[in-house]
Amino acid sequence: MAFHRLRSTICLLALCVTQTRALCGPQEGVPDTRARYLELCARCHGPEGAGDGTADLPRPARSFKDGGFSYGNTRAAILRTITFGIPGTPMPSHAGAVTKAELAALADYVISLGPERKTVSVSETILQITDRAQIVRGFLPPIIDGAPQRPRGLLIGLTSGASFEYRADDVRFVAVRQGDFVQRRDWTDRGGKPLLPLGKPTLVCAKGDPGPSFVAISESPQGMEREPLQARLKRTWTAGQDAGLHYWLQDGAGSILAKVQEQPQIADTEAGAGFIRLLRVEAGALACSLEFNTSYLSQDCGNPTAILEARSDQTQAHVSDRLQSDGLRRLVVLRGPNSMRVQSRSLRLDLEPGQVVEFEVTLVTALDANDDTLQSLLEQTR
Repeated sequence: MAFHRLRSTICLLALCVTQTRALCGPQEGVPDTRARYLELCARCHGPEGAGDGTADLPRPARSFKDGGFSYGNTRAAILRTITFGIPGTPMPSHAGAVTKAELAALADYVISLGPERKTVSVSETILQITDRAQIVRGFLPPIIDGAPQRPRGLLIGLTSGASFEYRADDVRFVAVRQGDFVQRRDWTDRGGKPLLPLGKPTLVCAKGDPGPSFVAISESPQGMEREPLQARLKRTWTAGQDAGLHYWLQDGAGSILAKVQEQPQIADTEAGAGFIRLLRVEAGALACSLEFNTSYLSQDCGNPTAILEARSDQTQAHVSDRLQSDGLRRLVVLRGPNSMRVQSRSLRLDLEPGQVVEFEVTLVTALDANDDTLQSLLEQTR
């Protein structure tokens, strides 16, 4: 009996040592997780995860010792955050810096710094995103206090944990969220409750009630006239980890000026985490001049402190650095055809009948920025 108890004790000690090494020590192909944590995370979250790092942040970083995570408490959610970052915050993406095995080890290490966690079952009404993007339409509550509710709302959820909220009756980009996707409360109580987005907003446009996405510009004897266009949703699509929507731009008479395909993406840059809106615009039967609203990119920011530009025979790119009201840097990249005109709060496109143009708008939030940072964004290709 004593021999069996001794053998059991030795096996238990060996198991503990193995688990400890797997969490904090070097493994084959996985460097020391503690060293990786100090290299990548301690600047903001502190050497022991108490949120007391040396980085100059507008508000303290998450204390892992307190438990609870704003963008999801599950291991999968924490791994997503470490991998893809959080658009609209200083939390960067580490996908290109370390291997998948290291990212998984970091997620486990971060969890180990906190209190004991209880296992929580997921309700059958919660839509989870695993390896494919998802889209839901339905009644959306106000995204912030004072914002309108959306009887016809739309959410695009990506595998990164980011979700993009749109107004669907007249397509307008409303917000970016980070965290779990959505709870389908419209599946219960006879469909009387709105959808419940589970991600936390990291960027909200125009206090949750943005203006029209596109405006038509024309000249008249009275001067330049601007007509807001209605964006009529035609369909949505998903393809693996990608998703997007198609909508038509119509004037007050019901004429179709252009057809638009839009695809939101996460931006993984050296400067930090962010998001991209890719747009493909096909003009209708008549020539037209359109303005695309970019005012949300500069809201709560000062004037640009630095601007870089690049131009080739076919394309152009602009990068600007703006200081946010919270002290973080907002880096904006505008990339499109040479005919695109970059204005202070919009992009102008002058289109011939049937012409197709593609452009992208990128927003990255960073702790700091310099000329090298802006140059790397300028040269980055999607």
